[in-house]
Amino acid sequence: MKPNVRLAIFYQASIDPDNDEPSVVQMLRMRNRKSDGLGISMPAGRLVLFEPHDGRSVLAGEGVLVDSALAENVLVQLGNATQVTVRQEEIADGNGTDDVHYWEDHEAAVHNANPWPVDFEGLISIDDEGHRIDRASTKLGTRYGKPVWTVRVPANGSARLRYRVIDID
Repeated sequence: MKPNVRLAIFYQASIDPDNDEPSVVQMLRMRNRKSDGLGISMPAGRLVLFEPHDGRSVLAGEGVLVDSALAENVLVQLGNATQVTVRQEEIADGNGTDDVHYWEDHEAAVHNANPWPVDFEGLISIDDEGHRIDRASTKLGTRYGKPVWTVRVPANGSARLRYRVIDID
């Protein structure tokens, strides 16, 4: 057990325009550096995460750790989320327009039923060969070569992203 390890717990989903209710998983991200409370080679195995609650340690999640060398970023899936959900719907399309390329407008909404704010990453899954994202309602980053929506969702609240998928074939 290693106390005082700097880490980030967040929620992640793959936002696919063809999936109205993508599953959400709880994730753990940390850097294997001494300055972040680690700095040791970590063999593959089971990871159990505890957090303090009323003066006791309470199980926060479990996952599988892959071999991690010094200075590597470590990402562990802790399990399916029950209090953070995503719903998505198509809200408009290019049928009946004079636009050269067919398009669809989508809205994704992440809902947080926890009494505390959570960080969320929505990896937008599109076919890079024939489609592109346009007109996102907020600036998107990139992770794993895909557009990613990162947002802090308020306690008992929600956040929304609108975006357009354009067929470029």
